[in-house]
Amino acid sequence: MGLSADTIAASIAALSISGVTTKGLTTLPSAIDPRECPVLAPSVNDPPFMTGLNVTRDSFGGLKTISYTQNWKLYAAPVGQGRGLLDLYPTLVTKALAVLDALIANDALSGSIDVNPEDVPQFGGISDPSGNWFHGAVFSIRCVEFSEV
Repeated sequence: MGLSADTIAASIAALSISGVTTKGLTTLPSAIDPRECPVLAPSVNDPPFMTGLNVTRDSFGGLKTISYTQNWKLYAAPVGQGRGLLDLYPTLVTKALAVLDALIANDALSGSIDVNPEDVPQFGGISDPSGNWFHGAVFSIRCVEFSEV
């Protein structure tokens, strides 16, 4: 049984979050379109999509617990288009809370035994896959799976 990181990512991308456009691994553009903001998408860089991999053998029969963090970014608005972070901060906070609420409330994320928001390590300037800067946030989502070898 392989890792289900792609299935978990697809489940997160399928969440319905009011006023937020979601993108998954298969729909991630090379650059975020500012007209679609706010956009929630897998992080490609700074931080990478998957971090913190930990594999623990649970038994001699090959059972393992695998945990890792998926990093997602919320792109609220491009930097330098007339409005500064403090102008956008109330909207950014509101949308970030909506993303957290959706992640916390959804217990039907496929591919895992446990998926929980772990941290919001960045809140302010973030870059998209092309290096364009946006006001936004990074969400670290801890995933735990069981695997039989």
